[in-house]
Amino acid sequence: MTTLTVTAPRRAWLTDLPVLLVAVVWGASYLAAKGITTQTTVLAVLVLRFGAVLPALAVAGRGALRGLSAAQWRGAGLLGLILSGIFLLETYGIVHTSATNAGLIISLTMIFTPLAEAAVTRTRPSRTFLAAAAVSVAGVVLLTQSGGFTAPSAGDLLMLLAALARTVHVLV
Repeated sequence: MTTLTVTAPRRAWLTDLPVLLVAVVWGASYLAAKGITTQTTVLAVLVLRFGAVLPALAVAGRGALRGLSAAQWRGAGLLGLILSGIFLLETYGIVHTSATNAGLIISLTMIFTPLAEAAVTRTRPSRTFLAAAAVSVAGVVLLTQSGGFTAPSAGDLLMLLAALARTVHVLV
């Protein structure tokens, strides 16, 4: 009898490292936003955030931008409007909840998107996915509670709306 052993290559961690770094930067961005943003500075923070990078992106992509059709510009405009709404919801949400709650709640996008896609395509998600989704949602609920079950804060609800808006953005 022969036993087949499958082992990961020695350098498999090299493929996981970029994902870990993205998660660290993503998580740190919520912490940074929580530290620098107030109710009255949300729009200023967003203008600075995107105003600083927009000129560089426009210069880097100017050739591709010139080649866009009118339909592509309309599609980009729609996606941009949805994304603007997402960033407004997220940034106002982070002002009114903890960075931890913000990160956990926005991660529900990973559950909402396949469920919404299944609804749009009229296909039933697998039982395994539904079970994993239920466990994930329960985990988010438990992790966002502090000292017992409490009503969600305004920030939690804004982050939930942002997660739903991200789902719409992916589907569009």
